[in-house]
Amino acid sequence: VLFITDEPTDSGDEIGVQYSGKTGELLKNMIENVLKVSKEDVYITSLVKCKSANGINSSNVETCNDYLLKQIEVIKTKLIVALGDKTYSYLTNNSNDFSQVRGKELMFNNIKLITTFSASFLLRNPSSKKDAYYDMIKIKNIMENTNWNIY
Repeated sequence: VLFITDEPTDSGDEIGVQYSGKTGELLKNMIENVLKVSKEDVYITSLVKCKSANGINSSNVETCNDYLLKQIEVIKTKLIVALGDKTYSYLTNNSNDFSQVRGKELMFNNIKLITTFSASFLLRNPSSKKDAYYDMIKIKNIMENTNWNIY
């Protein structure tokens, strides 16, 4: 499983670790408590590889796109989890309302893709955690139905 977010957090960018701090702890809990796998058994990356002072934009994403596509190719993922509306929009080149596609199974380069809320969004909007939980259950079901051996 490959989790993709839009950009590193400030703390993640400083220490070079994807999803550290409070957002990292929340994502870790989502993965370990719902998917029942260790955070180390999934791959976490971002559209852009370093934090931009001006925020994420299409130029940042375009600069890092070849690197992201190579990551996807190398790890041979069977499922991509797009964390947040920006990630969904950039990956699919689609500006559909995120609430209409969140939790639905889509495709990206012949790979299953599911969108859910980013951990940073959930920290700001805790009322959406229940919806994110149901998205994670769908992800777990896809993993189980595919009979993945993650080890």
